[in-house]
Amino acid sequence: MNASYLAVVCQQVVYVGVVTNGKGPAKLWIDEARSEGGSPMNQHPNARLAPRGREGLVKRVRSGEAVSEVARQMRASRQTASKWLARARAGEPVSDRTSRPRRLARLTPREVEDRVAGRAEALPAFIDRCNWDRPRSACGGLPPMPRIAGVNNLLAHNS
Repeated sequence: MNASYLAVVCQQVVYVGVVTNGKGPAKLWIDEARSEGGSPMNQHPNARLAPRGREGLVKRVRSGEAVSEVARQMRASRQTASKWLARARAGEPVSDRTSRPRRLARLTPREVEDRVAGRAEALPAFIDRCNWDRPRSACGGLPPMPRIAGVNNLLAHNS
């Protein structure tokens, strides 16, 4: 019985084959031809240009070929080829960048965090679950605070 398995070792894809002849233990082999060539773990499966192809694109354009012609031959848009060429000219690697946002769009302002923390310190008895149903007017005369998503996270952050 022949079977194939996929194993991940050191962020590299290793293709492992199992060979059995029905007599004794199975023998494992690694398909090195498929395992070489960088880490496809973060590579989009439909990407036109893998890192190795991007390097070739940059070399061809630097040798004098037209960007649009090289892009057409590599089945990529002129804009994509220009993007990788600009990154290479800037000294950046031609590998994929992270898609993680550089900043959180809905980050709670620091003033609001401070207000929440201050009120939490001023009203320790009212944070407790047993006082949950008390009216807000009994909260030491403080005006009611607007509802903020993640108040518990803010309190944990400031404690």
